[in-house]
Amino acid sequence: MDIKQYKQKLLIAIVRRNGLISLALALIILAGGYFLILGPYYKQTKKKYLDSKTYNEALYNSKKTTLDKLVSVLSDFKDIKEIDKQRIDKILPSNRDHIDLFPEIEYITLRNGLLFGAIGIEHIPDFSKSYVSDGATMAKLANIGAFRINIGVSGADYENLKKYLESLENNLRLMDVVNLSFDPNGQTANLQILTYYWKD
Repeated sequence: MDIKQYKQKLLIAIVRRNGLISLALALIILAGGYFLILGPYYKQTKKKYLDSKTYNEALYNSKKTTLDKLVSVLSDFKDIKEIDKQRIDKILPSNRDHIDLFPEIEYITLRNGLLFGAIGIEHIPDFSKSYVSDGATMAKLANIGAFRINIGVSGADYENLKKYLESLENNLRLMDVVNLSFDPNGQTANLQILTYYWKD
């Protein structure tokens, strides 16, 4: 074997050996890159995806539950008879007209054996601001208006005044007695009543 052939074989051996070393180095770099960079990034991305999926599923279920309730309420409302709808409107009328308040209270008063001394009706458009201090409750009552009714009655004793209060409580229209003074000797009573309406 001459020197030239020897050099060629040696060169081929070195290239082969360096090729294997280069391949080994490339594999080590790729593996290290995966475990140090791609692996953690993949895990983080997968976790974010799963968290997002869980959140979206929970949000979807919540919205679906709300929608199902609304559909159920709408279905129930459609099933209500017209006479019952009128009764519901009587509980919380949808207008601020108070013309019907006087005859209604007069009827309840006379029915319980009492006589009118005086009556005053005051409109309270911002009922929630006047009577509620809690912000969340105030927001819920933003569409509610009220009338403050001051009534003086005579011919009152304990029994018929008690019946009168029960009649106000059981009246179809919501009425809250917020103040009451009673003079049993003079047989007079003064009441302050709140009644409400739904703002259009």
